[in-house]
Amino acid sequence: FEDKKEYFESLEEQYKEAVKKKEELISRANDITQTAEFSKENTEAMINIDKEWKEVGFAGYKKNDELWKKLKAIKDVFWDGKRADSQKRFKEKKEKKEELIASQREQLNKLQEDVYATDDYETIHDLERQIARKKEFIEKLKEEISELESRLNNDVATKEVVNVNTEETNE
Repeated sequence: FEDKKEYFESLEEQYKEAVKKKEELISRANDITQTAEFSKENTEAMINIDKEWKEVGFAGYKKNDELWKKLKAIKDVFWDGKRADSQKRFKEKKEKKEELIASQREQLNKLQEDVYATDDYETIHDLERQIARKKEFIEKLKEEISELESRLNNDVATKEVVNVNTEETNE
């Protein structure tokens, strides 16, 4: 009985230590989330918190699930914020590229007008090369916009899948 008692006291001490470490991890995650900065460093720190959480181990039946729910809620806020921040940046990039396309089209139209306004073969040839480069550039911008739209749509689809999976888990 003494051995059993020592074993359970030791186990209880391990659980207390795990609870303390997990509470520290929750606090760190909360501090990172409160900054509302989604930098590479903060993202890596959140990933490392997950790794450290696993290394800490089990914190006892009474506390383990409760602590996990706290951490998960904080992580969800961080990752949702990061996703929203990425969406915002992608939209801004897309808008800038669309503005650039409009500008390039105006320049392209001007070059095409200049072709019809001149009779000089060398000038026409030079203008046609400029027109070809502008068209290539516009096509490249369109591809980049398409890629950004794909990333925007993938983020929305990923969030919807996560929400569906979370709802199924909660049921």
